[in-house]
Amino acid sequence: MAHAIITALAALGATALPLPLAPPGVVLRYRARLGQTATYAMSLEVGGEQVSLGERRPINIRAELEVSEEVIAQERDGSFWLRLRGRVLRVRDPSGTFGRGQHGAWPEVKVHMSRRGEVLETQAADTKGHVGPFGRAFCSTLTQVGGVILPRGPIQVGESWEWEKEGASQTNRLTGISGEAQPTAHVSSRGRRRITLEETSEALGLTTGLSGEESQRSELDLLVSLGVVARNRVEIRLQVEGETILALDRGPQSFPTRADLRIVSDARLVRLNGESVNLR
Repeated sequence: MAHAIITALAALGATALPLPLAPPGVVLRYRARLGQTATYAMSLEVGGEQVSLGERRPINIRAELEVSEEVIAQERDGSFWLRLRGRVLRVRDPSGTFGRGQHGAWPEVKVHMSRRGEVLETQAADTKGHVGPFGRAFCSTLTQVGGVILPRGPIQVGESWEWEKEGASQTNRLTGISGEAQPTAHVSSRGRRRITLEETSEALGLTTGLSGEESQRSELDLLVSLGVVARNRVEIRLQVEGETILALDRGPQSFPTRADLRIVSDARLVRLNGESVNLR
């Protein structure tokens, strides 16, 4: 009988013990101090086909670029403005269309971004000349080095989160955290977005309308304490079609426009605020 009472009391004591606490999650945010500059070395491969002004053109591009993000403004809600610049260092492009007329530099873009990575607004910082719809699409895609929407609250390794807004969606997962002195979060991302683009160049007499879809897979490495992207490997499938209207003396003429492209890029942080970064 005494043994039974002792056993019951032991069981009662065991149930009263607090359950072990789950390890605390990590908060992932993009952080940007005013004046901060991050410079990336980016490799780029583009393959596929483009149809423009009635001409079918195969695309087979290999390039190396330097991409920089400069924080030029901050808002009270924590969002910030980036000035994005891209510079072509080396390129192999049999069609000769990549960066044509840009003398190695890509047009500047200003991006208003939330701390989770949502793009709130984009502006062309340089409107000189006619970049063209595909040029602007490249510029927007290549210079948004982050591209992954981060979770709202703390997250643990192995957990996933979803994001959806205005025809765009992402499914992301924190696959690991490595490093002690400078912890790095590793995020796997899959996403889709609808594309609608209308552009007019009065100087060239061109009006272009496009619609389609972009699908994306990426592996993001984020420096947790700094909130800066260390590396992002991205594969994009871009499929758009529409028409271009060309103003001629005899009247406007319409041409079908289409692009089916596969874009693979690898961006690595090489300098932060002018200082070299070694992330090996």
